[in-house]
Amino acid sequence: MHARYPSSKIIAMAPWRISRSACVLVLVVVSGCGCGISNIPTYDESVSAAWAELQTAFQQRADLVPALLDQLPTGEQTARIALADASARVDVFTISPAMLNNTDAFRLYQLQQSALGAALARATDIIVADPVLAATAHVQTLTRQLHDLEHRLSRARSDYTEIARRYNAELRTAPGVWWHRFLYSERKPKATLDPTVN
Repeated sequence: MHARYPSSKIIAMAPWRISRSACVLVLVVVSGCGCGISNIPTYDESVSAAWAELQTAFQQRADLVPALLDQLPTGEQTARIALADASARVDVFTISPAMLNNTDAFRLYQLQQSALGAALARATDIIVADPVLAATAHVQTLTRQLHDLEHRLSRARSDYTEIARRYNAELRTAPGVWWHRFLYSERKPKATLDPTVN
């Protein structure tokens, strides 16, 4: 072999063979585990969609606050103030899908939503405890709407958490960790809901 090819020619051919071999290896890897190449952007879109669904449910719940405030007896100033205050805090602080990787902001938002939920529950208990108010069709409709929204929120929280965990796992496990490193390095893990905060 050395007699037919001068050493300079062997050296000149070696880089071509290496790069050709590298291309073949890359093609084999991509075709063999290419099914995971789009998981990260797909899961990221799923996280955003789940977050939008959760935000919609939170907003619908917040939209019921004025109606509940109208139904609270005038003597219930503590419940009135707590509900109005919790509602105002939630209205001021929102999280966009771009902020879903900010765990501190996410936790604060979750705590504020939890405070609103507690204030709504307390106001509803007060209203339902009054037999005259509880008998009105308007209050019955409000309590039914709140009950349905709490179930919807529970499902939306669960869906968001499951999808965010799947996305985060994809960033940490093979082959997703490789795709993340080489193609999607700008994508960050998403914050998940704290199960101890409702």
